[in-house]
This record gives sequence, structure tokens and C-alpha cells, in this order.
Amino acid sequence: MRLLDNFPARLLWIVAVLAAGAAFAQESPLPFLHALQDNGYGDMAIEYLKLLEKQKAVTPELRESWDLEMSKSYRIAAADFYDTQDYERLMAESQKYLEKFIEEKPNHPEVATALAGWSEFLTRRALDLIRQAKGVEKKD
Repeated sequence: MRLLDNFPARLLWIVAVLAAGAAFAQESPLPFLHALQDNGYGDMAIEYLKLLEKQKAVTPELRESWDLEMSKSYRIAAADFYDTQDYERLMAESQKYLEKFIEEKPNHPEVATALAGWSEFLTRRALDLIRQAKGVEKKD
């Protein structure tokens, strides 16, 4: 995870999120969460979601898609890892939340989009692994 290695930066982010949380107590946390996800900060999105839950600041809107947002955040965080163990651990978490979301809300409008995003991510990862394997094969 990008900011895990830089403790002062991570601490600054958490303080900023806490301050922003107080300012936006009545507003939806989804725009900020989606901004984190869209900019590739899956690790910070996970921390933000956990912080909201700990502070009991989860809006009904977010509660409806909580597991989906956690799944997306873990998938985004996994994309930054080249270490197989960390990648697999984060993808397992992402899949766990996605399966829970689909099981609990099979008729939710975001189910199809979530499955399409998941398959696109896995396809991209598979192509990267094939490219890596071909590179190793040529060197032998």
C-alpha cells in the first residue's frame, strides 16, 4: 500500500479525514470515497470506510452499498502490489465483500456493474501475467 511505508503522510491523511468528517457530518461521504478510489488510493479508501464505521458516521446511502465499496477499495489497493502474497490477500478480501454484497442484495442496480468491473480487473491481471511469463520464456 502506498502510504503504509510513509507513516507521517498516512497520519496526516487520517487527521485530514477526521477534520473533514466533522465538516461534512451532514453530507454524503460517497463523493470523497469515490475520489479516493478514482485516483487509485484504495488503501486510503479502506481506511476511510473503517473510520466512518468506527465513528458511526455511515449514512444510509453508504450502508446500502457498504460491501460493494469495500470490494472496490480492496481491488484498487491490490492493483498496486507486485508481491503475490499481498495481492492475493487483498483480492480475497475484495472477493469476500463482493460475494457478500451480491448475496445480500442480488437485485441491486450496481450488481452488474460490479461484476463487470471485477471481470475487467481479472482479465487485465491475467494479461499482465501472460506478458511476464512470455518475457521470462524469451530470456531462457
